[in-house]
Amino acid sequence: MHKILSLLAILLVSACVSTPKFQKSTVNEEGYTIKSLETPNSFQINVQLPSDAVTPRYVNRYAFRAVGEECLALGFSYFDFIKTDETKFNGYCYVALNHKALALSFEDSGLKKNPNQYIIEDLNNKTITKLKKGDEVLEFDKQMLKTMTEVKSFVYTASSNNKKFVNLKIKRNGEVLTVAEPLADFEGGLYSPKDLTDVREVIK
Repeated sequence: MHKILSLLAILLVSACVSTPKFQKSTVNEEGYTIKSLETPNSFQINVQLPSDAVTPRYVNRYAFRAVGEECLALGFSYFDFIKTDETKFNGYCYVALNHKALALSFEDSGLKKNPNQYIIEDLNNKTITKLKKGDEVLEFDKQMLKTMTEVKSFVYTASSNNKKFVNLKIKRNGEVLTVAEPLADFEGGLYSPKDLTDVREVIK
């Protein structure tokens, strides 16, 4: 009898916890809000869901769908997003799969340090560059790098302003240098409407 009552209690609690609905909302409502950033075709998504009803992974997928749907509604074919806080994400919309990028890879060991170190591990076959493997990137257009997610944001801003290169302050063999690093044409690394298909089945 006690086992039956316990099972009924669990079922009742489960029934009371509903899956959050996917929706654009106002500041005090459940869902997500959107705020334009200074760079055109970019925005901040703030996910507002009850913490006891969702997991961090669910929040990430909710934001992913929000960014994708917003970019598609604006007429763009591709999008990308980065997490800036537990519930805040930046969204970026792209016309084509080909876009500007630094085309660099950083050493994983440096990214795990506190504070992070941005040490170049690979130039990914970049043909025109002022950088070398082992260089440590300190600043991006006079802005100090604090998180890896800022790299994507800085590049998007530079590209949107039609910049062909960015000024990087680097450390090489103990010497601090400033170099004008060209932005490369890069194809890939973006999300498309196809990537929303599975997420729409979970985030409804």
